[in-house]
Amino acid sequence: AEAAKEQMLAQIAAENEQKRRAEEAARRNAARDAAKKVEVIEDEPIKQRPRPGDPTGKDDANIEKGNAEYKRGMDLVDEGRSTSSGKKSTQCYKDAVNAFTKAMGHYQKAAQADPNNKSLEDRMQQCNMQLYWARKMQRL
Repeated sequence: AEAAKEQMLAQIAAENEQKRRAEEAARRNAARDAAKKVEVIEDEPIKQRPRPGDPTGKDDANIEKGNAEYKRGMDLVDEGRSTSSGKKSTQCYKDAVNAFTKAMGHYQKAAQADPNNKSLEDRMQQCNMQLYWARKMQRL
């Protein structure tokens, strides 16, 4: 009985080791495959490429200006969150409120030209939420 028990434990250990090796090989293969899928876009400046989630539409000039202000506002919010100085944090949030307000102005002009643009509506909603957050996080 004792020998059968030891044999069963050895068999289970061997099966577990085989499963572990198969999972490790699958992870390596997935990482290698992901590295091969990197897409390179040539002859196009990075600043002109829309980022994922950036809206596009009929009034591209206002949308691009709005996207730039939105990005600036998000950078300021990140800076405000990461600083330990209350004074600097408040200034970052105040500047972010200005950036988000300008972005909303640009987005609203673009929405008048393209009222059924879902991606623009989504960005306006995100911008309003960030505007609320930046106002709320300011210290008096």
